[in-house]
Order: sequence, then C-alpha cells, then structure tokens
Amino acid sequence: IGYFTNWLGLTLLFRPVEPKICCWGYMNLQGVFLKRQQQVSQELSKMICQHLVRAGKMLEYVVKRKDHLDKVMQIYESHIRDAVDKSLPGSIKALAPRIYGDGTIDNLKKEIIDETLKELPNHSAEIETYMDRAFDLQQTLAFRLSRLHPSRFEGMLHPIFQEDEWMVLLLGAFLGVCVGAIQAYLLGA
Repeated sequence: IGYFTNWLGLTLLFRPVEPKICCWGYMNLQGVFLKRQQQVSQELSKMICQHLVRAGKMLEYVVKRKDHLDKVMQIYESHIRDAVDKSLPGSIKALAPRIYGDGTIDNLKKEIIDETLKELPNHSAEIETYMDRAFDLQQTLAFRLSRLHPSRFEGMLHPIFQEDEWMVLLLGAFLGVCVGAIQAYLLGA
C-alpha cells in the first residue's frame, strides 16, 4: 500500500495537467504544482537566480570564453571612444594634435580604456549588483514561468522529479511492508 500511496501522491503533484471542474463548479482538480503555478514560479526563479543565473556567473562565463570576451571588449572600447569624443569640445579636438602632436586624442582614449580596465576589478561587486538589478532576471523569469501553459510548465518541472521517483516509490513500498509487518505482529496475526 505504501508503493500505491506514494505513486498516487507523486501523480497528483502533476495530474491532471488541465484544470477539471467538477461537483457543479465547487471543486477544481488539477495537479498541486500546476494549481500553484504562480507561487512555484516565484520560488523556482528565486532558486535559479540565486544559484545558477546571476551577474557574477554571467561575467565569469564571458571572461572564460575568449570569443565572447573579445566582443565585449570591442563594445567597451567603442563606447569609451564615443564618450571621449562627445565629452571633448571641438576646439580641443582641433588644437590638441597641433600642440601635442598627432595621435594625442587616440592616446588619451587608449589611456582612459587602460586605466578604467585596471580599476574595473575593484568595483566588481557594485557592477554585479547593478547588473542583477538592471536585468531583474528573477522577476522576468517568474513572470514568464507563471504564464506558461500548464502542459509546458508540467513538461519543464516533471522531469526534475522523474529521475528519483522510483526511489521514493521503492522507499514507500518498503516502509509499507515494514509497517504492515509490525501491525500484523502487534495484532497477533
């Protein structure tokens, strides 16, 4: 009986997938996780964002992949160069090469890029906090998960449990046999 009750309990977590209204509209039958999809989505997204997908992990991924890092560096350098161009008045852009020689502005841009890259690691915690806040991954993920069709939500969540279902069922069967044997012994059968 332990095997059956565990099987029934695990089945009722996900079945029925679609809401089934019965008893003249007084009862809604739907899998427990699916009925609580909003709350499960919030908790699942919280766990995913705390342990898997967060700014620190994304930055770590980019740094470890040379092709991604090169693209990010190109974008960074382009933005710094544009920022320097926008911040320097036209008169300085025109006079600097005459006074200090050709390439002065380009050397300035290179120095700014080099100095900011040296200083960047000292601010990684603030950068990660800003990225987490700006991306708002937890809310975005929770919003999207909560709006999945119940069959897609079940299809995403159920495989997580299926891997260990056999163990829970076997444990339930074993405990059922043990409790049954103890009851039989105590009742003198």
